[in-house]
Amino acid sequence: KGSVKVGARGGKTYDGMDEPLHVLIAGDNQEDVDKATDLIKQMLVVIDDDQNQFKQNQLRELALLNGTLKDDDYCILCAEKGHKQFECPKRFSLKNKIQVKCAICGDSSHPTRDCTQNKDGGKAATADEQKKLDSEYLSFMAELDGT
Repeated sequence: KGSVKVGARGGKTYDGMDEPLHVLIAGDNQEDVDKATDLIKQMLVVIDDDQNQFKQNQLRELALLNGTLKDDDYCILCAEKGHKQFECPKRFSLKNKIQVKCAICGDSSHPTRDCTQNKDGGKAATADEQKKLDSEYLSFMAELDGT
């Protein structure tokens, strides 16, 4: 009842709609009921949203279900959490900027994992290797099409 907005049910009423908010706790024994009561009491204490771990977990799960979850972002410049490189408040004041250098070709325009050269010293694939790769790719695509 407490989470339903007024008028959201199209004017329909259900059993218990006129009752005050409450929590029904049931358990196999009194010890389980007491533990559940303590947990519920902790959740009912009003605290700031940033400090409320239950709410943060619920919002994270909701974002995951909606497909809008953004994992924690770490800045490459200052290594702080919560923003990306282009949003970094220290991006103009940092004197020791991180220099990226490719271990394969030595260029500073990309990291090693993005190098377009092969890991075998930069040699291009032979014509036979290239034909084999092309053939495997075409057969894979044909398999996806069902032909």
